[in-house]
Amino acid sequence: MIEIRNVKKSYRGSWLSGKAGKEVLRGVSLTIPEGGCTGLVGGSGSGKSTLARLLLGLERPDAGEILIEGVELRKWRKEHPGKMSVVFQDYTASVNPRYTVEQILLEAVTAQTGTGGRGRKDENTDLTEQARSLLRDVNLPEHLLGHYPHELSGGQLQRVCIARAVAANPKILVLDEAISSLDVTVQEQVLELLAGLRKKYSMTYLFIAHDLQAVASICGDIYFLHQGVIEEHCACRDLSRVRSSYARSLLDSVIIF
Repeated sequence: MIEIRNVKKSYRGSWLSGKAGKEVLRGVSLTIPEGGCTGLVGGSGSGKSTLARLLLGLERPDAGEILIEGVELRKWRKEHPGKMSVVFQDYTASVNPRYTVEQILLEAVTAQTGTGGRGRKDENTDLTEQARSLLRDVNLPEHLLGHYPHELSGGQLQRVCIARAVAANPKILVLDEAISSLDVTVQEQVLELLAGLRKKYSMTYLFIAHDLQAVASICGDIYFLHQGVIEEHCACRDLSRVRSSYARSLLDSVIIF
């Protein structure tokens, strides 16, 4: 489904801000099979979120290429609008605080259809039913449709963001630290929810996180990204056999804990 070939990305420094230039990705290559869930693990500053932005088309790589179903990324996105979605870490910044839950859920749908939420009465009724169905998908009660983001818990709001992400029935879902802001018990619930949604909607996941335990619980294979380079790649069932010092250190910290 996804093939990333020798992708490089650097950011220029600025004498005004005093920041030096930085090479973030130094020739990253990875593949993600269709219908699978692939994990990308790395610490802060390893380049995980930069790679996510490149895959989402928010930025362009300096070198290398990204192919989706064998087609160049920008061309594929143009031919498949709405078929790649994302769930970010900061759920509060991911939604419009003035929107109700229903408006948040239907944002992707109306953008894809070009209706802007306006239509005949029967059409709006259908949209409301679609919003209810999306809430059911993420195990939230329908009465939350009229609530605003500040009236929801963090776990509820992140579930709303996940429901919005699958509203347009995407082929690919990028999860960029999507559970790291949630407490441990809610994380477990959301991971179980994500596993069910992937099967229901036949989606392909790129699950980006720094938590090796979370990644191993949902993914089929894992890439270890360290200082802009893929240090190692292995199937989750073979985690105990990792060889690189970085992957080993992550695994050892989990075992000790």
